[in-house]
Amino acid sequence: MKSPLFLCLFFAAHSHAETTPSTPLLNIEEELANISTTCLSHRDHEEITGNTLRYYFAEIFNSILINHAQLLIGMIEMRAALGMPPRGPWKRERHLKEEEILAAPTIEEYYERREESMNSLNLDSRFFLEKNFPPAIAFLDKRFPAIRGIYRQEFRNAKKNGGRKDVESIVDKFRQMAGRMDEAVNKMKKDPNTSIESEYSKISTTCFSSRDHELLLGDFIKHVYARMFSSTLIDYGAATIGLEELRKALNFGPVRPWTLGKYEEPTKKELESATSLEKYYNLIEPIIQRLDNPFFFEKNVHIAIDYLDKRLPSIRNIFRRRFEEVSIGLKKDRKLVDIMKNEWMATNRKIRKVIREMEMNDDKCRD
Repeated sequence: MKSPLFLCLFFAAHSHAETTPSTPLLNIEEELANISTTCLSHRDHEEITGNTLRYYFAEIFNSILINHAQLLIGMIEMRAALGMPPRGPWKRERHLKEEEILAAPTIEEYYERREESMNSLNLDSRFFLEKNFPPAIAFLDKRFPAIRGIYRQEFRNAKKNGGRKDVESIVDKFRQMAGRMDEAVNKMKKDPNTSIESEYSKISTTCFSSRDHELLLGDFIKHVYARMFSSTLIDYGAATIGLEELRKALNFGPVRPWTLGKYEEPTKKELESATSLEKYYNLIEPIIQRLDNPFFFEKNVHIAIDYLDKRLPSIRNIFRRRFEEVSIGLKKDRKLVDIMKNEWMATNRKIRKVIREMEMNDDKCRD
């Protein structure tokens, strides 16, 4: 006879399994459109190369690297979906005939040969070294998580450790999606100058569902109450994202922890006494929040920022691009710091404006 404790645990686990929500499916058309209308800034291009090339040469280098990096992401997900081991180090190039692929003695070797026939990345590549790809893939995962998400979604019904037909079925899905992803990436690279307006448009036309409002607040209150706080929290989160990007653009440390602080402007003596550019900036940095504010804890804003980076990456993209544009060719001095602070204020106002426009769409996806 089963004990009461066993039965309690059994029914609790069974109930949890039935009520655990599944991961919502991505809207592939929407995600591809977002990729195709995004712009990569000079700093983005440098980061893709692992900060080994300045942006002029990085843009040339990345014109092909990004396409191959997204293909590798797809292959990584394809391997995982089929239960294949991770891809090993690069090998010498082989030109495999179809009969050689079909002659593979095991399903794993069959997959390896099939993938090799589709992949031009090897030790004989005239364009890239193996070490060029980790920073590129890391950048795409951070900036465009939908790339990996789309491939993973497309392969979600793959049969692990299946037969050759299962491999060919997923390979066909990979080829189809890789072509569409390549098209989106190519559009993104060809349209670098219209991105900021399109990024503002992405924000203003977004609709936050009830679930979005709950996740923005860390999923600890239901949407009826979450909606009451979301507007103010999004403003604080967006402004703090701007300060993070401002500090990065000036090569300063991260945003400082909240303190009680003071609202008064720094005195002339305090400004003159600043012994470094960062200390000068710390004196004039806009005060976003204090420990004695009546609305949020510091952790609430951090949770909101994490969600906004996933749901509205355009906010960070806009700040980053604007700071790069206004600082090009300028000497890093107090004058530049003042210019960048003013740019933060102007951009933050524009972002707040499109956030208000976004909030007008709430009724369209209220559930």
